[in-house]
Amino acid sequence: MSNPNTPKEDDKVNALIEKCTPILKKMTFSSFMGYCGGLTAQKVGRGMAIVIGLAFFGLQGLAYNGLISVDWKKVQDSAVSAIDTNNDGTIDADDLKTYWSKLKTIMSNNLPDASGFSLGFFYGLTH
Repeated sequence: MSNPNTPKEDDKVNALIEKCTPILKKMTFSSFMGYCGGLTAQKVGRGMAIVIGLAFFGLQGLAYNGLISVDWKKVQDSAVSAIDTNNDGTIDADDLKTYWSKLKTIMSNNLPDASGFSLGFFYGLTH
């Protein structure tokens, strides 16, 4: 009788693992943590976008029906001033770079391979 835990030659998962072996050899703990962090950031970002979108729809609906008045210009100015790191009045690539630098510094603290973290984070964020 054969051992049921012995890998079969025609097993699809085993074939996939064999195909991925070169990638798995290069994957470090830091890149795996980066991937998990990127995937989490993507999911949390989507959740935040849904909450913000729902709030916008609700406020716009109330404003349209005359129940409240929303000064969207003031809301925009407040949001930009809270997020704008270089105080140039816009949210641009420089602001995103500042936030990325802070996040990377915190998340890669004491990790053995910070560059692996960055690559993993980007991959998790985009896939």
